[in-house]
Amino acid sequence: MKLLRFDSPEMTRSVTSSAVLACWRWIAGALIHASLTALFFGVFGSFISIWAAFWFGVPVFIGMNLHALWWHSHHAHWAVAGCGDKVFVRLFWWRGKKKDDPGEPDVLMLEASEIASMFVRTVEVYIYGPKPKFVEWLVIEPAEAVAEEVSDRVSPLQSATGPNLCGIKPIDPRRQVSVGNEVGPLTIEWKWIRPDLRTFLQQLARECPSVSVASEVRSELDLNGIWGHNIRGKPNLEQRRLLAQAIRLGFGSDCVHLLSLHWRMPLREARSFLAEVMQDHAGPDLLPVSGDVVVRTE
Repeated sequence: MKLLRFDSPEMTRSVTSSAVLACWRWIAGALIHASLTALFFGVFGSFISIWAAFWFGVPVFIGMNLHALWWHSHHAHWAVAGCGDKVFVRLFWWRGKKKDDPGEPDVLMLEASEIASMFVRTVEVYIYGPKPKFVEWLVIEPAEAVAEEVSDRVSPLQSATGPNLCGIKPIDPRRQVSVGNEVGPLTIEWKWIRPDLRTFLQQLARECPSVSVASEVRSELDLNGIWGHNIRGKPNLEQRRLLAQAIRLGFGSDCVHLLSLHWRMPLREARSFLAEVMQDHAGPDLLPVSGDVVVRTE
C-alpha cells in the first residue's frame, strides 16, 4: 500500500498510461448550470424583460460551463484507475486549496496482492410500489495484511455528521470525500461515474488479470409494508430501522412525502420524526450482504 498525491509525477504517469479509468461525469455540472440559468431566465424575465434576461443569462451560462470545462481539464476528475497490477483509488478532492498549500496524499495505491477482491454491491430499494430503485457500490476488500493500515488511513477522513459524496461528511471542510470505510472494505457509490460499474470491472479484469474480481452481491430493502396500515400511530421499531436505512441510501425526501401522505403527518412533523429516527440509529451500519437488508451508503 502506498499513498500518493494525484498530481505527483508517478501518479500522472500511471493514470496517463492506464487503460482502465473511471471518471466523474462533468456533464452533471453542466446540467446543474443549465437548470440554474433557466431559473434565472424565469425570475429575471418576469421582473424586467425576457430579452434582458437572455442577453445577460447566455454569457453567464457559457461562462459557468467554460469554468466547468477548465476545472476538469486542470484537475484530475477520475475516481478509480487500474494500471498493470495496481489499482489507484481517489480518496478525496480538495476544494478551495491554495496554490502554495501542498495538502496531503489523496490517492491510495494498492498492489494486486493487497486486494482480496473487488466486486459490485447492489441494493434494490422498494420505496413505494413494485418498481425498485437501485443503489450500487464498488467494493474493494483489502487483503488481511493491509486491512488495518488501509482503515487507519481512510477512517480519519470522515465523520458521521452528514452526507457527502459517499454518504458521510468530511472532517476537513475543504475535502470532498469519495470513499467510505467504516467496516473494513473501501466503498464507492457509483453515481455520476462513467463507465457503468460492471463495464469498469470487466475492463479491469481484462487489463489487470492479477486483480481479483468477485461476483456481484445483491440485496433488497422493501418499505412497501410501512405505508398501508396503522395511520393513527407511528412506525414501530422494525419500520423505523427500515426508514433509517432508506435515509442513509439517499431516500429521505421520499420518506418524508410518504409519511405525510399515508400516515397523515404534516411535513414538519415528518421531518422531525425522521430526524429522531436517525438519532436512534446513529451507530455503525453494515453494508448489505446477500439476503440481508442491513445497509449503509458508501
